[in-house]
Amino acid sequence: MAVSVQIVLLRLALIPLDLYRSTDFEVHRNWLAITHSLPLSSWYYEEASPWTLDYPPLFAAFEWVLSQAAAFADPEMLRVANLEYASWATVVFQRCSVVAGDLLLVLGARRLGSTLGSSAQGWSTALLALVGPGLLIVDHVHFQYNGMLFGVLLFSIADLEAGRIYRGAALFAALLNMKQIFLYLAPVYFVFLLRGHCGCVFGVGPLGIRLNFGNLVRLGLTVLAVFALAWLPILATGQGMQMVRRCTTLPTEYCRSWDSGRIRVHRRRLASQRCMSPLCCGPCLRRPPSP
Repeated sequence: MAVSVQIVLLRLALIPLDLYRSTDFEVHRNWLAITHSLPLSSWYYEEASPWTLDYPPLFAAFEWVLSQAAAFADPEMLRVANLEYASWATVVFQRCSVVAGDLLLVLGARRLGSTLGSSAQGWSTALLALVGPGLLIVDHVHFQYNGMLFGVLLFSIADLEAGRIYRGAALFAALLNMKQIFLYLAPVYFVFLLRGHCGCVFGVGPLGIRLNFGNLVRLGLTVLAVFALAWLPILATGQGMQMVRRCTTLPTEYCRSWDSGRIRVHRRRLASQRCMSPLCCGPCLRRPPSP
């Protein structure tokens, strides 16, 4: 554990805080403000900012927990009306929160590596996960919490590998309630658990299927319990359908940002091709010297 903290602190020391910030920096600041300053019944209806809360309930709960600490760093960041607020204390706090989330990535990678091999392999896996350039750019420069979420995923996979099926399934269910993008892994989990834990085999027996019904029921109840804990507060405040709409609809502002970004990249690519073509093709197209 102490080595994990040291690795995270080393990463913090190597990352300048005053880097480029995308719109996602303001997105998460606004979510801190929404979950801290407004009642639960208003979280998924708040529209003062174009960057509305559009993640599942467990990530909203994470933002609420984070906002309790943010109040000590700079209370002004927690005002919903303070759009585009980015004081130095806010920048430092939000950057450090991502780095702290990487501790979960380190521990999850170490757990999975140790489960599949030795303790040394666990630490090497953790180091490789931490220094990956993709997460470094997306999380620490662009600004996201994917390292923390991948840590939950790695813990889930490690539990499945170690035979702790129900805890691994519960962790993955919690992950789905933190970020909906992990739904693309749900079919893999479904087939793995149905075949490996529930013993599902088709074309066998009088009904054409063999299934451990008891394991299936226990597994289903485990997943349903996680979803119930995550969804009940939202359903109790009448925000169920609103949350579903938010989590399944891409806001217009994201589309505009994405399209404008694609246009800029396309222009730069064309300009780069115009500049580089003579340099690359020139030596090949020159007339050969006379003998």
